[in-house]
Amino acid sequence: MVIALIASLVLAASLAVWWLALGEPQVPAVYLNGVRTKASARSWHLRRRWSLKLPGVAYMSLSPARNGDVLAIEESKGLCCISAGGSVRWTISIPDLSGPLTPLSIDRTGELALLPAMSSLYCISMDGRIEWHLKEMAHRAVWCPDTDKAFVTDGFGTCYMVDRSGKKLWEFEEPGPGGGCEPWCTVAAGPSGHLYFLSGDTIYCFSAGGALLWKTDMTSMDSEPLIARDGSLVVTMNRGLGAAVLSAISPEGRVRWQQNLNSSAYWQPPLEDSQGTIYAIVSSGFLYSVDRLGKLNWQLQCTPTIDTWPYKPWAYVNEDRSIVMHSVWGSGVFTRHILWLVAPDGTVSYAWWGASPKGIFVDPLGNLYLWSRNGLIAKYDLTSHN
Repeated sequence: MVIALIASLVLAASLAVWWLALGEPQVPAVYLNGVRTKASARSWHLRRRWSLKLPGVAYMSLSPARNGDVLAIEESKGLCCISAGGSVRWTISIPDLSGPLTPLSIDRTGELALLPAMSSLYCISMDGRIEWHLKEMAHRAVWCPDTDKAFVTDGFGTCYMVDRSGKKLWEFEEPGPGGGCEPWCTVAAGPSGHLYFLSGDTIYCFSAGGALLWKTDMTSMDSEPLIARDGSLVVTMNRGLGAAVLSAISPEGRVRWQQNLNSSAYWQPPLEDSQGTIYAIVSSGFLYSVDRLGKLNWQLQCTPTIDTWPYKPWAYVNEDRSIVMHSVWGSGVFTRHILWLVAPDGTVSYAWWGASPKGIFVDPLGNLYLWSRNGLIAKYDLTSHN
């Protein structure tokens, strides 16, 4: 017992030394346009609204619902609705739920959510009822903004359209082998009825009725797409040797602009703020700000780098145009998690985070949600960071 006690004291002392060396006193380094600068002199702090334990949950994905509620997809379990006050309103068991947990797509009325469960597609009402269940492969699904129809891909080179009742209207199968896996086989719905199917190195554009309007070959698309405010389809593509390019494509299939990036991209789509500024995050830890014409505003590197695999999603744009990012430093018991707040001009403040968040989510009301591997989810008031 004495030996065990001594060992415990040694371990505690070692952890204390590590904490002093790498913990709160050390200010992360920030490089704006290649020049080292300082983060905000005072780290920002978040006010916790509530915390909730969802038992037995290893992974989850959050999506906004009505009246400030959020919908949480729980791995191998199903869907639950959490109220703005932190209580569980309802839960639905979905036994065939598997694969990557993607954010839900909410229809234009705010009443229906699409849940792709890989082997099935579910449509769920906001009061917790399964409206319909389609036994078709479903990897990604989005409601079309101008209609009551949904655009879906099976993740293996096929896309299809369903109506509000779950009836399949048309289907397209890509010739030859499809892209086959996340994130290189996905869908997006733009304005004026333009539907985009991204598979492997090819973008297909369809009308709402299923007519192929155009297709174009792109190099190794490596992110989910963004539909920008001007109707452009914005996506990052890897060019090999640690290089990537950010591309904006018009609804007519024309490349509007491209911006070179210095590193490969992640699955996360580019971000856009309320003034049309586009942000792209790459694996080397750089955040790029690009104006609506494709001109580089600034590039920011936060170290420790914004390398968060497998912790995702990890960046959101707030209504005040600030960006919240989550990054990981170290590994194992020495893992540290950092939250960054980036202003539109590229200045940075930060906060250390002691827990081990599995992902972050910012709702339209400016509330920050963090959740961990053990199913613990917490809500913070992001508007109080000043």
